[in-house]
Amino acid sequence: MSSAHTLGLFTPVLLFSFSIAQGAELPKYDSNLYCKTSTAMFGSNQDLFVKSCLELEEKLRNQISPKLDRFSSDTLARCDSTARMMAGGSYQAFAGCLAMDVADRFLNGKINIVPASK
Repeated sequence: MSSAHTLGLFTPVLLFSFSIAQGAELPKYDSNLYCKTSTAMFGSNQDLFVKSCLELEEKLRNQISPKLDRFSSDTLARCDSTARMMAGGSYQAFAGCLAMDVADRFLNGKINIVPASK
């Protein structure tokens, strides 16, 4: 089975079949708790860092949501577990885990990555 999807600036071409997580829902994390906890060491500048953190969490949540069906249910479950290791859970950790999955599939010859047309 071969299909192509655009992911960021590249188009991974899937060269294998696996259980796709159709209808998967984006996990719900407490971004406020995560951002406040992860920026607590910044003291007087914490509000600025929390705001930036929350903006990134929202951006990643919005970017990830429509792409969930490109990952196996096992990958989504593993990445959710990883993301929940952070206080409140984190879309940053979830997105990082998904990116590592794509990199792993590329490095193991399971997908080819070609530049997306402009």
